[in-house]
Amino acid sequence: MSVETRLLAPTEENSGHLRIATHETLAVHVWPIFLKSLKEDYPQIHLSLYSGRVDTIIDGVINGDYHMSVSVEPTAHPKIEKIKLYEGCFGLFAGPKRNCNLISKLKKNEITLEELRDVPVMTDSHAHIKQGLPIPMYLAERQIGNPLSYEVNSFEAAIRLASQGLGVAAIPIKNAEEALKQKLIRKIDVPGVSNKDFGNYNVCASFRSDNSHLKIINIILERLKIFFE
Repeated sequence: MSVETRLLAPTEENSGHLRIATHETLAVHVWPIFLKSLKEDYPQIHLSLYSGRVDTIIDGVINGDYHMSVSVEPTAHPKIEKIKLYEGCFGLFAGPKRNCNLISKLKKNEITLEELRDVPVMTDSHAHIKQGLPIPMYLAERQIGNPLSYEVNSFEAAIRLASQGLGVAAIPIKNAEEALKQKLIRKIDVPGVSNKDFGNYNVCASFRSDNSHLKIINIILERLKIFFE
């Protein structure tokens, strides 16, 4: 996927072209709003945005395919400088009560951990949190989910399944904001599980320290830090 802003003033000091790699979740929830804001203030900066899996993004930065990346918990590498932009956590979400007739337990806003074990839990099967721990493994260690859980490859799919009353979506709280506003889903509480330490993760920017585009990268970094605040 390529998202580009028009290069209007190539001779200005803060002009240039950056290739930025990210993963699909951020491409959907972060970059559209960010790019619109950047274009208004820096129309001379040209961005090409590429989405891919986290495990391939850093290799592209190391090899020079991308000038920088923005991803969750990137792998450390001696050639790469990593800047933390945002720390988030996961939450558990169900569909509106009217859509939860298939699972009577989800008609409540709070269920016990034991009840949750009888409910399908959906998340991005390729997502990971701190130290590269896959989120499905993280959930399994806490005995969240069961053999009836659906295996999906995006948080967006998990939201859609949960919105139809088919189970619980375990997704980053930030990813749920728009669906919550639209009342497609609602947050549910599980005593001992739903808290600020559940599924912690960091969103980081990564780039080579010898990158010739450091001035523009610093502009993007400062804007991203403000965006995530």
